[in-house]
Amino acid sequence: MEFALVVPLLLLLLLAIVGYGLALFRTLNVANAARSAVRYGVIGASPCQMFGDVVYLMPGTTPTMTVTFPGGSQCTIATNGSTVSQSPSGCDTSSSNQYTAGGYMTVQVANPVSSPIYLPGLGTSYTITQATTMMVEDASTVPSVPGSGCTVP
Repeated sequence: MEFALVVPLLLLLLLAIVGYGLALFRTLNVANAARSAVRYGVIGASPCQMFGDVVYLMPGTTPTMTVTFPGGSQCTIATNGSTVSQSPSGCDTSSSNQYTAGGYMTVQVANPVSSPIYLPGLGTSYTITQATTMMVEDASTVPSVPGSGCTVP
């Protein structure tokens, strides 16, 4: 009798541990993608190349990446899984997106998550957002980075 009363509580606790563990794993994955993308950007990669890095590190997801350049201009790139959209349009070639050495670049990555387990405080659908800021390096150290267009790999 006591076992029958305790088992549902233990199963609920086990599911909560697994659910929050998955949420933490996803949060760390998004943070790693943001850190990798900004590191790629501060050495001269274009926003599309940075987004390609994010998509590569987060396969099977539909992330949105916002880059804030040292001058304050922003570029947002998103995917729905098959197409990529940019805001402002063509932000990859905008003259306002200059990489000023010594300035700070911020990359924010947001990833919508759907969980099969209801998590108190999160629910079953939530968005994980992480941002990383780094100083842009000297232009004389920028290597040539292959690739240009925004495509979904």
